[in-house]
Amino acid sequence: MHDDEVETDADLARRLLASQHPQWADLPIERVPSAGTDNAIYRLGDDLAIRLPRIHWAVEFVAKEQQWLPYLAPHLPLAVPLPVAHGEPEEAFPYPWSVVQWLPGEMASLDQLDDPVKAARDLSAFVRALQAVDPTGGPKHHRGYPIRRGDEMMRIGIAGLQGEVDADAVTKAWERVLVAADYDGPPVWFHGDLAHLNLLAQDGQLTAVIDWGTCGVGDPAIEMVVAWNLFPPDARQAYRDALGVDDDMWERGKGWVLTGVYGISYYRDTNPVLAQNQIRAIEAVLADEVHRDEFSSRRSSRHNMKATNLADLYDLPTLDWAPIAAVLEQGVTQAPETGGPNRHTHWLATINEDGSPHVTGVGALWVDGAFWFETGERTRKGRNIARDPRCTVSIAMHEFDLVVDGDAGIVTDPSTVAKMAELWAAGGWPCRVDDSGHMLTADYSAPSAGPPPWFVYRITPRRATALSTVEPGGATRWTF
Repeated sequence: MHDDEVETDADLARRLLASQHPQWADLPIERVPSAGTDNAIYRLGDDLAIRLPRIHWAVEFVAKEQQWLPYLAPHLPLAVPLPVAHGEPEEAFPYPWSVVQWLPGEMASLDQLDDPVKAARDLSAFVRALQAVDPTGGPKHHRGYPIRRGDEMMRIGIAGLQGEVDADAVTKAWERVLVAADYDGPPVWFHGDLAHLNLLAQDGQLTAVIDWGTCGVGDPAIEMVVAWNLFPPDARQAYRDALGVDDDMWERGKGWVLTGVYGISYYRDTNPVLAQNQIRAIEAVLADEVHRDEFSSRRSSRHNMKATNLADLYDLPTLDWAPIAAVLEQGVTQAPETGGPNRHTHWLATINEDGSPHVTGVGALWVDGAFWFETGERTRKGRNIARDPRCTVSIAMHEFDLVVDGDAGIVTDPSTVAKMAELWAAGGWPCRVDDSGHMLTADYSAPSAGPPPWFVYRITPRRATALSTVEPGGATRWTF
């Protein structure tokens, strides 16, 4: 895997044990297949494992794990492989090495997880617990330093691509990372290499976190990588929300994913499993960038909407979008006791898993050129949107009937959530931001929203179709 890698085998492992820990020398030894790059792993009997560094840069990790894992383990909700014994360099092997606990389980790929959203929340609880451990005197690692320090190596990695991912798209995404604000909080503990390769699962649940060589204290943005290399979009969002990650940290986390371009070229032939894992994670980030660009493009093109007259056959005029938008911006009350002719229902249609429509009333607001509503993510509409963001909102007003179709997504930016809470409260529903700062709560809501807290959703319009219900009439479709 590495040009100057030290070769190991089971016979070498047994000789080392016989020399330094003879009590285990007669136990069965079996090499563990692994895409890991720093250590060769040998299972020792039923309950132990031997870790032999492959390469000189991994040597320091042995002492780090020996010192810090016993300190961290009591604070963590998932198991870690505690060191059992230490091995010294000798003529047969030039590096220090370890005997550690063997932890049962399989690598936590998606097919090993019963509920990826729950797994994301379980892992976020682990990360929060790790960050809460006193960092005083903790080790340093470059993955806790500002991401921009990796710019030179990033450019080398991009230049070394051979079409595995879009180099131009990676460059564009990286440029966005470089303008994100650096971490200005207190240094906290991080694992540094969270991925399915270093997570174990049993019976559909996460059970352990292994391979702690890159752990340290600093900027925890590196812990966002797992959101892209393991979790699907709904679980990714759950992971971010549970950790309360702001936009800058999320962007820096994307940056750490993008630095995998260097590993693609380095491990292209020697470790294709790892290279493919990096490719998949980078592709997930680039897909998210495309979605963000499309959203920005739609927002910037609102004043250049294309209107199609659907009633031209009847010589009726093309409708003007401006007065329709003005009515929407005035708000449509859904407050209790308001009733009467000015109380109109927004009907939200999402797509069920079998392709059929699911229609429910929501108390939507039209703000900044988009519809907004709130619901629990485990409601039918919340689950549908997590799987397929396409949806429509329809409403019948005095002057027009309107259908808007677009894409819905959760919004967790604290200032935006607070703004929407104020607008709903001003309209008669006394909601407020909950303690997380990313969700809403209230004494009541429609039963279809599920129990609190609720996420705020924004529907970014693609098209709108209106039928005028007053003279002279007309029907028009707008493309945003």
